[in-house]
Amino acid sequence: MKKPFLYAILPLTLGLLSSCEETPPTPEPPVKAGVNLTFSSTFNGDAIDYNKVFYSKGSSEEIMFTNWSTILSEVSLMREDGSRELLGDGYLWVDFKSGRVSFDYDQTLPAGSYKALHVKLGLTQEVNHGDPTQWPAGHPLNGFVSGLHWGWSGGYIFQAIDGMWRNAGATTTSGFSFHDATMPMVREFDMAFPQATETGDKGLNVKVEFKGEKLFDASNTIALKDGAVSHSAGADEIVLMNKLLENMVSVYSIKEVTKR
Repeated sequence: MKKPFLYAILPLTLGLLSSCEETPPTPEPPVKAGVNLTFSSTFNGDAIDYNKVFYSKGSSEEIMFTNWSTILSEVSLMREDGSRELLGDGYLWVDFKSGRVSFDYDQTLPAGSYKALHVKLGLTQEVNHGDPTQWPAGHPLNGFVSGLHWGWSGGYIFQAIDGMWRNAGATTTSGFSFHDATMPMVREFDMAFPQATETGDKGLNVKVEFKGEKLFDASNTIALKDGAVSHSAGADEIVLMNKLLENMVSVYSIKEVTKR
């Protein structure tokens, strides 16, 4: 009389026993190699608020940014021995106002010790004066993407920084505009990591900071009352742009490097 009951509860008992078995561990997510570059624009440590905030600079002047857009080439990681690992095809268009600031490279990063991020502010002669329509849609050098192209004779604008300025405490404002272009204005920068970083099977996150307070007050103090426009043409504008580009050594910096 009891056997049917035992047969009935046997499957239930086996089910309970199997449910008590240890659950297999969740597999670790695959390691993501490659590199992520993230750019930020700051003024004395605070994120620049475009079109809204005046910032106090040296020489008793205040500035408000309305645009900061940059074309970079030869973007690469530098090893301890000075050799470089190109990221993608090496071209980037960074635009702070629109938020185009984060770039993922899924390529495998060779193991080694890396000490800096190398960039060129500008392009080669051939690329600068080449046909911008040769680049695919979405590419940084496609003429319809960044809007930073002057035409064949002028080539690309490598960096455009625009805004308003005023004397400290004043209400009357004037504009400033610095458009870096033409081959004599090409510059290269090596942004040193806080410390050399070893990579194994993991990639890197690299945070790059553009320090706005250094633009006009680093190695060269630039008073906007004496000159607030340079499109890289004409004797006075060339002198002014060269001063700004010398300050770029202090503007471009690495904020943080971590393994992914």
